Amino acid sequence: MDTEGIFRIAGGASKVKNLVAAFDARAEQIHLYDPHTIAGALKQYLRDLPEPLLTYKLYPEWIKAAAIADINARLQAMWQLAQQLPKANSRNLRYLMEFFNELSTNSDVTKMGTSNLGLVIGPNLLWPKTDDGGGMVDTRSPAIIAEAFIEHVHWFFPDHQDPTSPPARRNVNPQSSLSPVNKPATPLQPNSPQAKPRRTAPLMSSDTGGSSMKSNPSGDASVQRRHPPPPPLKPKPTM
Repeated sequence: MDTEGIFRIAGGASKVKNLVAAFDARAEQIHLYDPHTIAGALKQYLRDLPEPLLTYKLYPEWIKAAAIADINARLQAMWQLAQQLPKANSRNLRYLMEFFNELSTNSDVTKMGTSNLGLVIGPNLLWPKTDDGGGMVDTRSPAIIAEAFIEHVHWFFPDHQDPTSPPARRNVNPQSSLSPVNKPATPLQPNSPQAKPRRTAPLMSSDTGGSSMKSNPSGDASVQRRHPPPPPLKPKPTM
C-alpha cells in the first residue's frame, strides 16, 4: 500500500508467471514476492479470465457510457450497466474497486491516484471479444470506466458487508409497507455444476442492498431498486 508506482511498474515476468502458476495449482505454501510482482499477478489473473469482468456482452454499452460527456449522466449509465453484471462478476468487481479505492488514498506516497489506477486497471477489466489487429485497441474508455468505479465505489456498491460474515438481518416495522430484503444468493462453490472449468472470478462479498419489496393494492409485490443521484466528481487540481 506504500510502494511507489504500484500496479504501474511491471514485476519480473518470470516471477509473475511463477506466482500465477502457484495460485492455479492451489499451492499450500507460496514464497513471498515483492509488491510489483503481486500486482502483476493480479492483473494477469484478470486478463486470464474466460471473459473480462465487465463481460463481452456489455462491452459496446460500456464504451457508449464512457463517451457520455456529462459526468452525472455517465455515472447513471454505468450504474444501470452494473446491475446487469452476473452476481459473481459484480461481487468480484466490488471487492477489487474497494481495494483500489483504499489504495488511492495513499497516492501521495504511491503516486497512484484514481486516474492512474484507472489507466492501468481499466484494460484488464474490459476488452473486445475479437481483435482483428487492424486498428488500435481502445484503452481510454476502459480507463474512464475503471476510474469512475474506483472513485465512486461506495456509491455503486452501498451497504458493503464482510463476505466472511452472515448477511445482516434487517428489522422492519410491521406497519411499514416495506418487507424484508431477500437473503443474498448462496455463492457458487468451485465444484458446482455452474462453475466454469477455467479460472473464474471468486465471489468476494454478498449482494445485500439496493432492492426492496413494495406492496400494492392488488396484493402483488414488485421489486423496485432505488438509487440516489450520483455524487459530483471532486474537482481536479490544475497543474
